[in-house]
Order: sequence, then structure tokens, then C-alpha cells
Amino acid sequence: SGKVYYELLAAREQKKVEHVALVRVEQLYPFPHAQVQDVIFRYPMTAEVVWLQEEPRNMGPWRFAHEQIQPLIAETRRVLRYIGRPESASPATGSHQRHVEEQNAIFEEALALAGARPARELQRRW
Repeated sequence: SGKVYYELLAAREQKKVEHVALVRVEQLYPFPHAQVQDVIFRYPMTAEVVWLQEEPRNMGPWRFAHEQIQPLIAETRRVLRYIGRPESASPATGSHQRHVEEQNAIFEEALALAGARPARELQRRW
């Protein structure tokens, strides 16, 4: 959710990546279970499901999102994967250059995901 979606979208367009779908979740509570499940099940059962966030792993919505999304994909034996900064005592690196390096690494990891089919753009607002 938020600005990281738009930055990742721009990176995907710049790199001409067509096998990674992006879904923006703007309403975290109450969590839009039915809408998220509907989107996830539009893709093959082999498609990886990932939560990407800009904040460190121990900050931001990762834990809450995991509790909401993992049960939706459990029957497919998939596991929700996290992409983002590692756990940290501080929400910021203290260096703009380091922040940009970390952000680029996050985007590289997300856009390198293996995909069987080209993605359809899903720009929904919940």
C-alpha cells in the first residue's frame, strides 16, 4: 500500500517486467478478505504470493497482513513470502543513499520472481 506501490510499478514498467502482478491494498482494517482472495485465485496455484513493504520487517503491516492473507492461501499449500527490509531498531537507515540502495534491492527481488504467465495489471483500491 502507499507510495511503494507506485515506485514498484514504475520500476516494473522501466524494466519491462510482464510476469509480476501488482495488487495495492489500501484498506488494511477491516481487511478485505473476499476481494484479496478473489484476486489471488485469478492466478495459477503455482503463482507465488508476496507481501512487499518499505518498512523494516518488524514495523509496518507485515505481521497483520500475514495473519490475514496466509489463511486465504493455506489450502493451496502456498506460503506468503515477505520482501522488504530486515528487522531494525530504527524505521530509517539514516542515509538517503543507503535507503535508495535498499529500496532498489527490494524492487530487484520483487521483479525477479519467477512467473509462468504475463501479469494483468490489477489496480484496485480497497
